[in-house]
Amino acid sequence: RLAEDGASIARVAEEAGVHRVHFSRAFTKAFGVPPSVFRRRMRALQAMSAAVEGEAAGDTAYRCGFADQSHMTRTLKDVVGLSFAPLRALGRKVTSVQD
Repeated sequence: RLAEDGASIARVAEEAGVHRVHFSRAFTKAFGVPPSVFRRRMRALQAMSAAVEGEAAGDTAYRCGFADQSHMTRTLKDVVGLSFAPLRALGRKVTSVQD
């Protein structure tokens, strides 16, 4: 749910019928990272996929739930190690997984 539609941690906890702090602790125990880090990584992976597919940066930032294009670029650099433009260039170079 956190990765799908960007619902807040508090809302997801409420829907699960538990307190936000309890939800965060249980999530961290189950997945090894807090919900906020998980959501950030999922957004970065969605943006990375879009970049490799050749999608426009502004459209991707909006669709993946980033505040703006520069926010997406910083997050990609932190999580993946490359910003949007190099990922797009990489996507143009690779034509098949088998190549």
